[in-house]
Amino acid sequence: MSSNSLLIKGAINTSGEKPEVLKMEVSRHDPYQYDKDCAVFEILFKHGEQLVLKFELVNLFDLCYLRDIVYSDDKWDANGLLMALSVTLKYTGFKEFLITGDFLFPRIKYLQSHNMGFKEIVFHETTVKSEKAFIVKYFPDEMLITHKDDGFSAGDEGSVLDNALDNGIELKYMCRAGICMKCRKKIISGASMEISPQAENSMIKEMHMLTCNSKALTSLVIG
Repeated sequence: MSSNSLLIKGAINTSGEKPEVLKMEVSRHDPYQYDKDCAVFEILFKHGEQLVLKFELVNLFDLCYLRDIVYSDDKWDANGLLMALSVTLKYTGFKEFLITGDFLFPRIKYLQSHNMGFKEIVFHETTVKSEKAFIVKYFPDEMLITHKDDGFSAGDEGSVLDNALDNGIELKYMCRAGICMKCRKKIISGASMEISPQAENSMIKEMHMLTCNSKALTSLVIG
């Protein structure tokens, strides 16, 4: 079992009154040692050491399947789940996956009907061996950062501030080194990560980011 961890800041766990910082762990298990194209992925979202969400993905040759989603209904709404799903697709590298287990269909249809802000995720109904199924596709180029009335591309590189300036959007800033806090913004929806942990000012609250030192992981709404 191999694993990698990532610290995420964003509007993820909806059980409290504010966004939280969660740790995401991506683990890969190869049950078929003779074939590197078959693997099981577990994507774990933790608050401290408490597991709050798990996606299970199975990759079989050219197809990836969502095997299960495990979470507590009272701690997650559609917006938080869609955000976590977007991060999952980004860090597993999968551009699409299938859902064939009908026990998951109600949850997938719920996410499909509530997906207003995460344009990088697209749901389609389909069939597999004449049975109903869903396919979820990921389009990272569609990730959008929204600030008040302005929307701009997240881009593959650079900070949120860089993305804004590259698109002709004016955001307040001064030092661009994580010191002056002029570029601080509140995270309303979506997830980000710090580019440099050393540059983050300790006075920044959990629901805020420094746009000069933050990179969008999903479509993001800041204000």
